[in-house]
Amino acid sequence: MSDRCWVLEGELESLNMKVDSLETNVEKERALTKKMGAKCRELGELESLNLKVDYLETETKKERVVSGKMGDRCRELERELESLVLKVDSLETEVEKERALSKKMGVKGRELEGEISRLQCENQYPIPAIRNPELTMKQDTELALAGSKYADC
Repeated sequence: MSDRCWVLEGELESLNMKVDSLETNVEKERALTKKMGAKCRELGELESLNLKVDYLETETKKERVVSGKMGDRCRELERELESLVLKVDSLETEVEKERALSKKMGVKGRELEGEISRLQCENQYPIPAIRNPELTMKQDTELALAGSKYADC
């Protein structure tokens, strides 16, 4: 029996070593499983981030298209603004010319009003020679005759 105990003790020791080895392996596997779980979570997060990146790239492309259209519209509006500025400058020049002409016409109008007033006053009190058209015609004829005689001399 002692041999048998001896053999059983050897087997028990061998089994204990195997158990220790297996426990060590289990610990290693648990640690590896834990690492793999962490990696899986990281991969899940990475997949989520990849989806976000894809979404953001799509949105960026859309924004580039919109931005390009807005840039085109902005350039179009800038050209239109330049055209309007030129028109405004032209109209301002024209207005200045019109103001100068209006001022000149105002002066001329006042001069003519003065002339009309003067003429009205003269017509209220006409010169006697102007009142008699026959006398005026006779004087004009005499002056013309005198002028031709002078020319003959």
